[in-house]
Amino acid sequence: MSYDYDVFLSYRRLGEWPRWVDQHFLPLFQHWLGEEMGRRPKVFIDREGIQSGDSWPLRLAQAHSRSRVLVGLWSRTYFESPWCQVELARMQARMRAHGIPSTEQPLGLVHAAILHDGDTFPDSVSEIQPVDLRPCASVRIARDSPTGEELERRIKGWVPGIAYAIGVAPEYDASWMDEAATAFLERLNPKPVASVLPRLG
Repeated sequence: MSYDYDVFLSYRRLGEWPRWVDQHFLPLFQHWLGEEMGRRPKVFIDREGIQSGDSWPLRLAQAHSRSRVLVGLWSRTYFESPWCQVELARMQARMRAHGIPSTEQPLGLVHAAILHDGDTFPDSVSEIQPVDLRPCASVRIARDSPTGEELERRIKGWVPGIAYAIGVAPEYDASWMDEAATAFLERLNPKPVASVLPRLG
């Protein structure tokens, strides 16, 4: 097995955020990241990647383990979500296991944009330098407005580092699936998870 996705998009699916991501963020992000990569990026978004009948914690773990980098859209409610927390923590664990970042690879596997707040984020993300999209994080912006243009400018300046990190991501490791599955199942059910998990990796 190998990677299926370039990016695992991690954000809080609450209130207006899904609409803003769909209508404003994602089209620009995919376009400019694709320009940097020279091809259309493969981005996992759980509303599209999980089919009817899937065990969604295991499908989420599968997609996470087979994504090269994680892009987090951070807000105060992002860090209140147990699911967002485990998505972020699993990618940070992968970075630690591979000694990333380092002098040879200063860009990590977690890239982030601030949509709201920024003052109450946990210390565990203090070393990640996010792009600030707060002035553009409104579902009521018009595509061709100055705010829409500013959103595009900020995304365009942000994605070269993401494209680079995708290109130098560590070799895929099948053990990531079991680790992620355990973490997601424990989040769903805090009781101990059986050591034998369905093999999706």
